[in-house]
Amino acid sequence: MLKIAVTLKSLNYIFPFHPSFPLMKVEDAVLEAEEILRELRSGQIAVHHALPRLKRLSLSYPGNARIARIRAKALVAALTILASKGRLEEAENVFEELLEATTPYSNVGVTLERLNGAVTAIALLAKGEKTATIPGYLSILREAYKSNPEMFDFAFSLGAGLSNAIYQYAKAGAWQEVKRLTLELLELGRMWEGSRVQLTVSHGLFNVIVAANPARRLDVSEPLLSALIEQASRYPKARETQLLLAQALADSIYGFGVEGQVGKVSEFLKLLKGIFHAWSEDPEFAKSMLAAFKHALLVYHKLKMMKEFKRVLGEFESFASMTDNPTVRKDLELFKRLLKT
Repeated sequence: MLKIAVTLKSLNYIFPFHPSFPLMKVEDAVLEAEEILRELRSGQIAVHHALPRLKRLSLSYPGNARIARIRAKALVAALTILASKGRLEEAENVFEELLEATTPYSNVGVTLERLNGAVTAIALLAKGEKTATIPGYLSILREAYKSNPEMFDFAFSLGAGLSNAIYQYAKAGAWQEVKRLTLELLELGRMWEGSRVQLTVSHGLFNVIVAANPARRLDVSEPLLSALIEQASRYPKARETQLLLAQALADSIYGFGVEGQVGKVSEFLKLLKGIFHAWSEDPEFAKSMLAAFKHALLVYHKLKMMKEFKRVLGEFESFASMTDNPTVRKDLELFKRLLKT
């Protein structure tokens, strides 16, 4: 007679779990859930294989927060995977499953995964016409923060969600919503001074600035750029905040210059050179400095301000001498030829 080896893991595929008949000890079930999550994240198994298995495990151990949190992490991972493949309707269904799976739990860890899902959904699903869904996602984050306003993780999640929402509204040109949520984000930042919640504030301000600049909404970007400058001045050693400011300044130079605020070009360049001096060994800051020089030169050439053009070109040449990057030297030669035209 042919004998077939049936393992506990293989039973997971053959027979559905039943809440009244667990197939394994809780410790083994947790390990099984963690393995499914790992395989999902690494791409070893597909979403439609992983999620039903985790759901069966969760139903077999109702009330087990460890398994519930692992399942929630997998649902957020699945949402990200599906959204990245353009399968947005399926991703929205996964988010609804996440809410259904996590709502019965008051455990902080499970709640955090629900909040992470809301933040992710705003970033990946609430685009264009779907910005109408943003208030629903934000209500989840606000409700959690309101329930425990002293908890950093809840504050950080709300800050991240607001930052993402601000970006989506800005891309959609919903400037009133942008202004309203930016005020809320700034107020949250004031309540969490000195914490990493400030990083979400910096990201939110940056998101608006780089969305408003190409739309020539300087009335939106100018006050927020000032706020970001102030934010960075309070945290001079916070690399990411300093880099966001450097990128925002570089991005703003051309738009402000061609819209008639030429004085801002030299002002932004001066600020950026100070930032670059403090972070000169970091290649990301060098990229922002390069972009700033190019944008300033384009503005001055367009406006036929050749004295300023030559001055910045000299500064650009000094900057180029500090690097062996062939792209920088190529750009320098291009602007030198532009000087002769």
